[in-house]
Amino acid sequence: MKDLHKILTALNLSSSDTREDTIISIIKTTLFESDKPVDFKELIENIDLIYDVELYDAELKECLKKLFNENIILFEHNQYSLTVNEKSKFKALNANLSIDENKRFESFKNLIEVKLKYKLEQEDLKKLWSTFNKYLYSCFYYYGIKAIEYFHPAGESKNISSNAQLFNEALNDLQNQHLSIIFKLLIDNFAEYASENDINFINDLGQKTLAFVSLGLSPDDAKENFDSAIIDWILYLDTNFLFSILDLHINPETESCKELLKLVLENKEYIKIKFRYSDLTHKELRDKKKDFENIDSSLTKSAIRALLKSEDLDDFSRQYYTNLLTNPDQTLHPNEIIDLSDRVLPKKHIEISRSKTRLEHLGEKYINLKIQDYQRYIDDLNEIREQFAQEKGNKVPRERYRSDKQKEHDISLRELILDSRSSLKGKNPNTFNEVKYYGVTLDDLLIKYDIYEIRKAGISKYPTFFKPSFLLNQLVKILPIKTNNYKKAFIKAVSAKGFNKDIKQSNDIIKVVSYLKKQGIDNEAVLLNLISEKLFMDSFREQSSKDNFIPEAFFESELNKLYEKSIEEISSYKTEIIKSNLEKSKTVEENEKLVEEKSEKENEAALYRSAMIKLQKQVNTLTKNTKTIKNQINIFEELDKEKKEKEKISEIESLKKAKIEAENKLFEKEKKDFYKQELFKWRRSTWVWFSIFICLILFVLFILFKNNNYDIVKTFNQLKENPLLSLLVTLTSIVVSSGFIKVLIDKHFNHSNIKAYREGLELPEKLKPIK
Repeated sequence: MKDLHKILTALNLSSSDTREDTIISIIKTTLFESDKPVDFKELIENIDLIYDVELYDAELKECLKKLFNENIILFEHNQYSLTVNEKSKFKALNANLSIDENKRFESFKNLIEVKLKYKLEQEDLKKLWSTFNKYLYSCFYYYGIKAIEYFHPAGESKNISSNAQLFNEALNDLQNQHLSIIFKLLIDNFAEYASENDINFINDLGQKTLAFVSLGLSPDDAKENFDSAIIDWILYLDTNFLFSILDLHINPETESCKELLKLVLENKEYIKIKFRYSDLTHKELRDKKKDFENIDSSLTKSAIRALLKSEDLDDFSRQYYTNLLTNPDQTLHPNEIIDLSDRVLPKKHIEISRSKTRLEHLGEKYINLKIQDYQRYIDDLNEIREQFAQEKGNKVPRERYRSDKQKEHDISLRELILDSRSSLKGKNPNTFNEVKYYGVTLDDLLIKYDIYEIRKAGISKYPTFFKPSFLLNQLVKILPIKTNNYKKAFIKAVSAKGFNKDIKQSNDIIKVVSYLKKQGIDNEAVLLNLISEKLFMDSFREQSSKDNFIPEAFFESELNKLYEKSIEEISSYKTEIIKSNLEKSKTVEENEKLVEEKSEKENEAALYRSAMIKLQKQVNTLTKNTKTIKNQINIFEELDKEKKEKEKISEIESLKKAKIEAENKLFEKEKKDFYKQELFKWRRSTWVWFSIFICLILFVLFILFKNNNYDIVKTFNQLKENPLLSLLVTLTSIVVSSGFIKVLIDKHFNHSNIKAYREGLELPEKLKPIK
């Protein structure tokens, strides 16, 4: 990437509250500018007209829903409008902004006439004012929030006119040599003579700039900086996703399913996703036809209306009869839709994946074991939900249920995705792109089971399944803004009175990068590793808001963590290199790759160490001063803080305890099964040895019997004639039988002995209680 800082800032803001706040401000301003209530389509057209941007439908609808729930907008007759109270707020805001703008103009006029001592006609004055404002917007467009430094009295640089392109554009607008001279003096002296209203306006422009950036990167920046797709995945679709795409059922996620497909197909440059569904999903889709045999397409409209009022009507029938009522000529029977799906789905770029061989490779026995795990999870979940309802005195919720076919399909799909991941090169994926394979489902139970299994295994941080709405919400945030003219859209937005300027989440990335650069730490690898780490950014946000925050100490500590992590990774690489040298199967290329990776880690560690040394001196100085500062803190404030901290810790501990108890309860049934299985093996061993002994005796008798030509009388006579053999057989039988009976009693009826055996068993790691 050519402009790493710009890209990271945009992506950071896109994933923050700033994006939602900005979209909300756009909606509110657009509704205020509209003379009458508007429907969804008109709202989109008006936003495009006012701001020159097109927002994604999914996000727009989500924000409209939030505004409606907060009583900020009205939704009547499928049309949106602002509430009376909100309109009043906007009118008051516009009136105040107009007053502030007039004050700014007077300050601008005073600068020219009093400070610079130029007398101008009103027309020339207004021309200069218009050019100056346009120049300000252009500066924030090119420089981003950094432009504040050029116009703010506290900024480091006071002269921006050296930028020939921006300056020449302004002069071309003026087309007057005398005004051009005044304009240059205005720019050079603005920071020195800026009024309070000027400073507030500059700060507002900075906040508005961040707000606009949160809507997405410039399309040109995205093309220039991303050489390949940001997302490169293969998504396996669950049957319920196909039901939504084919309009077979009513589901809250249906709209998200369609929007997700549309989003991917319209943004192939940035999102490279292949949609697939397995053989088993195809079979489940075809088998669904049996459920539609009773759907009658010959019902009258009054009969359909009566049917739709029933609460017991399933989602598939409800969808069909709703469509039949509104558009009878175009509505196909569900079975017809399924028959046509083999032609319809490929047109939507959804391909069938021949996965039979892969599932055969996994084996029927393995799949059946996983299905049993799934059923155990469902049973445990039902039991916990029932217990919880009884404890709270609530109505027992409906039992979660999955048929054998559903369980087979769900587990086969999950294992197919996991097996596809394991076939990829590289054992330790570090990004979502490296994991590559995911599933999309509308099934909450399957998603919860997947999360449970991942947590229990403790080996992967990447989920197997996403809900369409969640995935859609994440993907729109990394895409470029939809606009035909980015600069025009930017200037329209930042010059609009109602455009968002209240950023909830401060631009912490800019703070971090600026601070570290001032300390002489400007290596891109160090900066990138810090600001792309969510835990670090969350920690910085929390710590920097405190009164006693010491930046040097904080960054030195964080760099030290990265340094220690790098040292650990170097050590593991050394071990791997030694191991690979001993293994003849490893190729020269693989060995060289390991050495190269180790070398990269060593360089990275050296960078962290260098950065730490730069901060170390300041940390030592500040540590000495900290003691003096601490003694001056009011004792009552300290006690109050301590009390609050203790309350917070107590609350966290109780939450942790509740979570651990819930998880241990979930594992309890598996522990019981484990003990039962081990006890069975322990008892079975006694029977095995006794059976072996009986077989030996029978074998000896058989040999004697055979030697006597299968004459049983002769065999018994021979035993009688040989008293020593007879005695040996009798004594052995008595001893072994006595021993067997004793062991039998110990293992089946001696409770203290059974308890001692259970306590001596070592639980597997996954069944050990969480502490």
